[in-house]
Amino acid sequence: MRRVRIGEIVAGVAGAVLLLSLFLEWYTVRGRAEGLTAWSAFSFVDLLVCLVALLGIALAVSQVVGRGPALPVAIGVITATLGLAATLLVLYRILNQPGPNDAIGVGAGAWIGLAACLGVFLGAWLSLSDERPRPADPVPPVPERRPTPARS
Repeated sequence: MRRVRIGEIVAGVAGAVLLLSLFLEWYTVRGRAEGLTAWSAFSFVDLLVCLVALLGIALAVSQVVGRGPALPVAIGVITATLGLAATLLVLYRILNQPGPNDAIGVGAGAWIGLAACLGVFLGAWLSLSDERPRPADPVPPVPERRPTPARS
C-alpha cells in the first residue's frame, strides 16, 4: 500500500461509492411508492457511469499491483476524461429529469452519484498531476568489488 497516492485512493473510494449509487433511488415519481434507480431510468448514461466507477477502482488497483507507471498513467488519463464526461451527463440528468419535470423529483442517489462522479474525476486528475516519483520496489544491493590480484 505504500505506492498508492491520494489521487488513487480518492478515485478508488469514489468509484466504489458510484457503483453502489447506481442501485439507489435516483428519481422519485409522484403516485408511485418506489422510485427509479439509475439502471431503470437511463439507457446510456448508466453504462457510462458504471464504466467510470470501474475505471476509478481499476486506477487504485493498478497502482497497488502494477510494477511500472505506464498502466496507472494510461488508466488515469482515460478515467479523467470519461469521469468529466460522466459528471457533466449526470449533472444534466439532474437538471433535466427523464419524463415530465412536474411529476418526477430528484432522489438522493442522483446527488450521491454526482458527488462520486466528481470524486472519480478529481481523483484521476490528482493522480495525473502528482509528479512525485512513485516509490519502486527496493533495489537489491550492488555486490562489493574486490581488487584484482596483481600478477607477478
